[in-house]
Amino acid sequence: MTEEAEASNAARDRLFEIVRDSEYAEAKKVLSTADMSWRHTALQQNFLFFVAARRRRGSELLAKQCVAMGVNLEEEDVHGQTPLFWAAARGPGAAARSRFAQWEWAYDEMEPQIDRREDNDTTWYPNLTTQQAAALVNVRMDDEKEHLNVIEQLASGSRPSAFTLPAVSTQTKTLAGYVHASFADKTLAITHCKVDRPHQGRGVGGLLLEAAEKRARNLGVAISKVKLSVLETNEPARKCYAKSGFKVYDECSSSFPPCNCGKNDVCRHDKRKWLMMEKIIAASPESIGVP
Repeated sequence: MTEEAEASNAARDRLFEIVRDSEYAEAKKVLSTADMSWRHTALQQNFLFFVAARRRRGSELLAKQCVAMGVNLEEEDVHGQTPLFWAAARGPGAAARSRFAQWEWAYDEMEPQIDRREDNDTTWYPNLTTQQAAALVNVRMDDEKEHLNVIEQLASGSRPSAFTLPAVSTQTKTLAGYVHASFADKTLAITHCKVDRPHQGRGVGGLLLEAAEKRARNLGVAISKVKLSVLETNEPARKCYAKSGFKVYDECSSSFPPCNCGKNDVCRHDKRKWLMMEKIIAASPESIGVP
């Protein structure tokens, strides 16, 4: 590489650092003239990674700016990590990480998604606003302060009836996946289970589910069943859950994909179904008083 090329790369890499470390106004100015296809020379990360790593205000607005300019949400760096997982490992807090999750959930194979076959033209998910994404997964946005307070409690472990467990790669020391669960009345509810793409197909999802059951028992909960839900079109997740012992016991309609029908309208659009799955836990001798 020539000295001129090295100088050019160094100048470009400096722009990434400005987006990560500078005040919001300066970072916004840099992004407005940047090319979203650029990558940091050493880390091979686009601008969204550096937004996720910010510890100053403005992360959400800068991320929206990147998305509007066409940044690749599925891009992977030299470690095989996506912007969401970089945010989870290094980002400025649970509130900001939740918003990265809302942008990326539709693209992740372990989350509700539509069929990606070439003949499928219902590409509705890239245009979702934060409010629309929240409504689809039954998250209230009318009281943002309370909403963020709940997220912080869940992330910090200060809610006694819920917990989040991460899976960290022993090779790269980076986040490979996580599971969030809550419990009540001897039922453990798996509300979120995600595995990063480079680690999918290796049994990480099953290990996370097993770890959630073990954590509940360690907390003194005598669980008799584990429940979760999955879209009928999400084959990778369904196979993972079935392999872990879950069976479908019910189904209901979903809002996927969204349409313009009003609350009082009769919707005739083809909607995906939610499949309700459960796993029955056999009672241990200790729990039934057998010596």
